[in-house]
Amino acid sequence: MSESKASEPQSGARSVARSGWRTALVGIAAFLVAVLAVGGAQLTSAAWTDNEHVTATVSSGSVSAPTNLICLQSGGLLSSSIPISWTAPATGPAPTSYTVYFAGTAGTGSFTVTGTSAVITGGLLTLGSAQVTVVSNYGNWQSPASNARTISLVLIVGWGCS
Repeated sequence: MSESKASEPQSGARSVARSGWRTALVGIAAFLVAVLAVGGAQLTSAAWTDNEHVTATVSSGSVSAPTNLICLQSGGLLSSSIPISWTAPATGPAPTSYTVYFAGTAGTGSFTVTGTSAVITGGLLTLGSAQVTVVSNYGNWQSPASNARTISLVLIVGWGCS
């Protein structure tokens, strides 16, 4: 009788162990069926694993300033037009336009032209003097200023350039 009592707990423990394994096997089987039904893991191609490289050459440039800014002959003693001229830069990209700047007691302003000459009219300047410079434009780039000229407007006499 002692043998049967001793064997009863062992068979109960075996029964619990068997049902735990059965549950685990059923869970694993269900997981495998779900994975296979969905189609399993998909292969992907990640861009960062691709071994490629690029080489390039970068260079810089600059827009050169116009040179030899001069005042030309006016239309007469009481003329209100002041013609100026300059030389296009010899180096760098060819300018697409030029901006004429003037500033002083005679007035301040600027205007853009496409050639290498311009006329500053009396409507832009009043009595006094103004320093005039020109810059080259290439796209959004702008050169340093040219040499400067000072234009003086004097009542009755007209204008002078130095």
